[in-house]
Amino acid sequence: MADRQARLITKRTSVPGKIPTGTTGNELNYIKSGELASNLADHSLWGYDGTNVFEYGSNSFLGLTGGTISGDLFVNGSLSANTLFSGSTDVETIIYNILAGAPSGDITRVQPGTNITTGGTANSPIINLDNNIVITSVNATTLSGGTIYSGATDLSNIFGTLSIQQTLQAQMPTKADLSGATFTGAISAPSLSATTISGGTFYGDGSGLYNLPASSAYRVFRLTGGTTYTFTDFGVVNSLSVNKIVGSSTTVVLNQAPTINEFYVVKDAKGDSKTNPITISGGTYNIDGNTAVELKAKNNPSLTFLFDGTEYIII
Repeated sequence: MADRQARLITKRTSVPGKIPTGTTGNELNYIKSGELASNLADHSLWGYDGTNVFEYGSNSFLGLTGGTISGDLFVNGSLSANTLFSGSTDVETIIYNILAGAPSGDITRVQPGTNITTGGTANSPIINLDNNIVITSVNATTLSGGTIYSGATDLSNIFGTLSIQQTLQAQMPTKADLSGATFTGAISAPSLSATTISGGTFYGDGSGLYNLPASSAYRVFRLTGGTTYTFTDFGVVNSLSVNKIVGSSTTVVLNQAPTINEFYVVKDAKGDSKTNPITISGGTYNIDGNTAVELKAKNNPSLTFLFDGTEYIII
């Protein structure tokens, strides 16, 4: 009998991509520790060390279809699967948010805790707080609940009984800058300015402002003695009532620093200018082209002088 060389025959398959298993399967694709299996289509040789199925020459450990890999998995090329888990977390939810450009490259997840339940989706969670929850701070577009406290204050005591304007008033005791808003109740302020102010009753230092008389354009001084009077400030006196106790001639000098449209009134209130004439001088300004005019008539006459920017004119 001729000598025959020893041969090594392995389990083999001609199905591309098929690999043996070391933990599950039937006799056709199951290998034991120390056994070999080859894929004739992929030209690959496989072994099993009792823990992992590995490909000779690749120095890598591969997962099993339907099986579980224990330990670390190193991939030099690419890795694909229907579902990949890291512990109990679906890796797809993490990768998806990174590729989608989530803020700061990741999203902080909200996990259920004591008196907290979550719903919605991973990217749009719904957080339900039950029973007595203590939160240091919260920032939300909409916040609702049976009773909401700020410190020990039930917020319904503020928003349920007071207007927003009153709340703002309490929050801003020195300045309230509201456009088109309305305050209800009483407002106490050291100063108040507005284009338009309307209301029931306004008070200034305890006085009802509605009791004040309308502003008058005439600020009158009553001359009861002397022979000369000079207008100096339109805002203080612009009307002179000459009513001397003892009748005598009088000289009146109009303001020497007037502004356009200022007017001054001189009246013979005693009614004796026919005997005791009143002379009105423009000083450095003319009066209708004259340096002075004379008030001399019966029946308590008066003259009004308007400054037109160049001289005084009688109107």
